[in-house]
Amino acid sequence: MEWITKINFYIVVILLALICVQDVRSRIISNRNIIFTVLALCPLIFLSGNLPNLPLSLAALCVGFLLFLGNVLGAGDVKLISVLALSFSLSSFYQFLLMTAMFGGVIALIGLVFFRKNIKQNGLPYGVAISLAFVFSYP
Repeated sequence: MEWITKINFYIVVILLALICVQDVRSRIISNRNIIFTVLALCPLIFLSGNLPNLPLSLAALCVGFLLFLGNVLGAGDVKLISVLALSFSLSSFYQFLLMTAMFGGVIALIGLVFFRKNIKQNGLPYGVAISLAFVFSYP
């Protein structure tokens, strides 16, 4: 059964890589990719012997919506964080958020050094930081 879990994890990683490419190119994370990620993530959660953490995901969605209203995060980023929150416990979710912030800072520094004009015009592709944080902090 462990090999099925690994294959499913790799499927989620491939979907997150596609989301990263889309976010870098167009600064948009499509709802279709979010749905595919949910469909791949739920079996991974069940195969790991856990249940999806719906309260945490809904809390992330509500807080993310407020951040979206304040122009801090994009709507796709909020949806991606909410979907990925299904797989975390509260303590591991804090680690995920910390790693997201750290990866986001590194991406912001690289972006401002090498792609300053593009970052200022189009914003930061934060889906990349979110995806990297998930890959490195998944329980």
